[in-house]
Amino acid sequence: MGCELDTDKYDDGALDERIFLQGKDYPGLLMTRSLGDLCVKTNGVIAEPEVAEWECDPDSGALLLLASDGIWEFLDADFVARTILDMIQQGASTDAALAKLIDAAREVWKLHEQDYCDDITALLVPVHDCILPALSPKDVSSCWGGLPCGSCTVL
Repeated sequence: MGCELDTDKYDDGALDERIFLQGKDYPGLLMTRSLGDLCVKTNGVIAEPEVAEWECDPDSGALLLLASDGIWEFLDADFVARTILDMIQQGASTDAALAKLIDAAREVWKLHEQDYCDDITALLVPVHDCILPALSPKDVSSCWGGLPCGSCTVL
């Protein structure tokens, strides 16, 4: 589809398979889905996400963490979850928990890449605040479709 797949195998057995435009040194994607990266939309990289559903007690205090690839490049899911949950269990705000996570991601990027760091973005959403009935556009009065802005934390 006009792209090349470059595969790097590391001593620990990990594989990086990056998509490049044929004969070019960009975009170097490690994914098949992307909201951005318009230069490869005509080459099969799509924006349609994989969707999973699960039941959750709205009173459970559940949080949904959405994070960019800059978080996940060097941090595994257990470390990320433990960092957020430990901070919250100690009484820290979601802002403070996300700040600690972002600091950890930046530190590990510096260890591996010195001066380069990919996008590090994280959103922490209280699940009970963001389960909404379907709203028509005229009903939407805030950033979260009726919730007052500030119900969710973005860093």
